[in-house]
Amino acid sequence: MTSRKYPPLSQEDIEDALSHIPVFAVTDSNGAGLVLRPDNETSVFYFFFSPQMANETLASIQAGLPDDNSMGLRVSAFSLGKIFFKMLQSSDGTEIKLKKPDTEDSTAEPADVQYRLVPDTRFVNLVHFLFLS
Repeated sequence: MTSRKYPPLSQEDIEDALSHIPVFAVTDSNGAGLVLRPDNETSVFYFFFSPQMANETLASIQAGLPDDNSMGLRVSAFSLGKIFFKMLQSSDGTEIKLKKPDTEDSTAEPADVQYRLVPDTRFVNLVHFLFLS
């Protein structure tokens, strides 16, 4: 029996295959991502596979804000195909400027932002059940 070899997928093929998978993130009213600092040193932008988890994160963030300061936060949907390679290539020296909430200061300091894909816990539990039991 001979094994078949398949050519590697191009970046365009991968983007097309992933384009049908939605991911969700907390953004401001302009669609700019909300970068969190979970340990006060690391800047992280989270993409969630579950809209419920994104909404729970949004509710948690809004609960910590003063009542008069909603910043127009919302959950926005993105195509995984459109963002996947941008996340992988984020360490290529591309500068991302962060600004403090409620400021228009576009001269904020450049920051290294980590991108994290947060899986749906139901999927993680299913994989755990299928492969580890």
